[in-house]
Amino acid sequence: MNSGKQKRVIPGTTMFDGEQACKGYALNKMSFPFNSVENRTELLLDKKAYCSKYGLNTQQRARRGDWHRRPLAPARRPGAPAPSTRNST
Repeated sequence: MNSGKQKRVIPGTTMFDGEQACKGYALNKMSFPFNSVENRTELLLDKKAYCSKYGLNTQQRARRGDWHRRPLAPARRPGAPAPSTRNST
């Protein structure tokens, strides 16, 4: 599927193209279902099985962050305002 075009190079910049999109597909596919509490609960019950379900590779599993140290935030209702970050004092 190579059109014969050379890749554009901008020093210090990772170009987001089809190749880069494919690298993150499994992680994005796994993350979207976190909108439902059932899927967040499934992850917390067995993280390894949940990652396997979506085909994450070893590197992606390592990049999934510190899920074991911090809880996943609950999903907001569609249209609900974002939580305020202002100091209320």
